[in-house]
Amino acid sequence: MQYEFKKNENTNMRVLVCPNCNEDLMYADIEIFRMCPFCNKSLQQTGELEDFILEPIIQSWVAKYTGQYPGKDIVYF
Repeated sequence: MQYEFKKNENTNMRVLVCPNCNEDLMYADIEIFRMCPFCNKSLQQTGELEDFILEPIIQSWVAKYTGQYPGKDIVYF
């Protein structure tokens, strides 16, 4: 299954568009229960969905450790 993502105008964060009801879902909406809180559509576990859920944590790590290791490149997603 291919998921659709877009940028939220208010928060400038990436959101997942529910494939069933087209509501915008933040990562916190589906972090624990892999279903849409608006229509209860179960979301199939994929690498793409897992990346979306982990993205804020990875961005936090990158922000924290940028500049800590001079001469080392940090990989951005």
